[in-house]
Amino acid sequence: KIRRIDLKFDQADYWALLTANYQSKTDIPATLSMDGKIYPNVGVRFKGQTSYQRVTSQKKSFNITMDYADPDQDLKGYQTLNLNNSFEDNSFMREVFYENITRPFSTSLKANYLHLYINDQDWGIYPNVQALDGNYVKEWFLSNDGSRWRCERISGGGGAGGFGAGTSTLNYLGDDTSAYKPNYTLKHTTVENPWSDLLRVTKILNTVSLNQLEDSLKKVLDIDRALWFIAKEIMFRDDDSYVNKGGMDYYAIYQKDVER
Repeated sequence: KIRRIDLKFDQADYWALLTANYQSKTDIPATLSMDGKIYPNVGVRFKGQTSYQRVTSQKKSFNITMDYADPDQDLKGYQTLNLNNSFEDNSFMREVFYENITRPFSTSLKANYLHLYINDQDWGIYPNVQALDGNYVKEWFLSNDGSRWRCERISGGGGAGGFGAGTSTLNYLGDDTSAYKPNYTLKHTTVENPWSDLLRVTKILNTVSLNQLEDSLKKVLDIDRALWFIAKEIMFRDDDSYVNKGGMDYYAIYQKDVER
């Protein structure tokens, strides 16, 4: 089912405001309606990197924050909508197909379609992709207790291990946790020293000898799930992925107090 959603901006210059706020990722308010229900004061901003910068039309990708002004407001249980413009995919099918077909084998985001109208103008179909947030973690993991990082920054060479152009690649950067903080964005944590957990994984992965690696690594990494994740990216040649981007722009999730 393809639902219609309507965004209405009170500001006549809303497009200029969205453009000006792109770098800062600052939302502007709008009213969203769907299925006859009105959701006031949602936050809207442009999202994406190449999908924003290399698209010359106004078919931009949007991030919609339902609880922008009201912490209790959501849309069918979700606080965030990610409307993607299917950059370099004229079929508009690739992302929704990929997420749905891989769900039986690996952690995958929910994805469907929405028909977007902005101030009563038809903006066309958008793939709507689930945000990788606490709701997603609860759906796939034991709980949301622990830590979640977005691993995305390119900063110099590949570091130990030599994979990728960035240092957010689970490379071992030394025993000082401050070396990791510029390269990983901590999105959520319920533990006292989350950076020590991240450091421990990278150290084992990059310094333990191969004949001892499996026994040591399985205490800090879900090896089977990680291999399925990498396999699906290789099989479907996911351009926006850990493998093809050289170990950047992915998420690392640490589960607190999980018995191995």
